Amino acid sequence: MTDKELCVSLEEAKLLKEAGFVQDSYFVYGAWKYGMDGELIWRTCPMRRARFPHPDWIIIAAPTTDELLKELPSRLPDNYDFSIRKDSQGFDVGYEKIDDFDTFVTKFTTYNKSLPNALSALWRKVKGGK
Repeated sequence: MTDKELCVSLEEAKLLKEAGFVQDSYFVYGAWKYGMDGELIWRTCPMRRARFPHPDWIIIAAPTTDELLKELPSRLPDNYDFSIRKDSQGFDVGYEKIDDFDTFVTKFTTYNKSLPNALSALWRKVKGGK
């Protein structure tokens, strides 16, 4: 399993942090300031928090699938149950139910080729973010 299959992407990690996701994760992305203008240079693959190279680096959580699943509710009000579907292109995650008319109804669905990124987008939707 590659780090791209294990953790959210750097872009998703930034969005999660903006949305208030807990920053206590096993993996992190890090950045250091470079040059006179202090431009941030991001490391593009996650590292274990315990092995982070320098205390002056800026870090953000790179949640794993398991960490994201722990933060997502298994059920939403009105009996929407959590679901994950995989096809040849990626993952469809969201909440679903069968209504009183035997109609399949979905809520907060997201699709991504990466399961952690799909779960990240779903967490942001459920929490009212973008």
